[in-house]
Amino acid sequence: MEKLSKPRVVFDEKENGPAHTWFDALARFSGLREALQRLDECVLPNWDMKAECTHINAIRPVNPVTNGCQECLARGDDWVHLRMCMTCGHVGCCDSSKNKHATNHFLHTKHPIIRSAEPGEPWGWCYVDELQLEFEDAA
Repeated sequence: MEKLSKPRVVFDEKENGPAHTWFDALARFSGLREALQRLDECVLPNWDMKAECTHINAIRPVNPVTNGCQECLARGDDWVHLRMCMTCGHVGCCDSSKNKHATNHFLHTKHPIIRSAEPGEPWGWCYVDELQLEFEDAA
């Protein structure tokens, strides 16, 4: 039996021309051909494509409106972490908090970008594009 150390061209003109690797040739003769064709028809994400936020223009020079979650402070409630809206400065609690006021703010206002209002955390989030963002300065 011949050892295959590298892919080679295998000609099989009855079956759509040459198979370009031993795996293609094997698939053609073992019933895997149909499965490979179905897989080939699938739309897979392009992992090499760099995703970009299309809402950067919504970022404004804002300051926090409050020193805690605006709605939780009004209710006398607690929160886990704070997020600040980068369009208007609204401060809301994170999705780990029971009230999720930062996400609720986005749902009601459509302001797309928040950032962590926690000290030393320079990340943000675009709700629309579902992308994490990095800010140059920490909160």
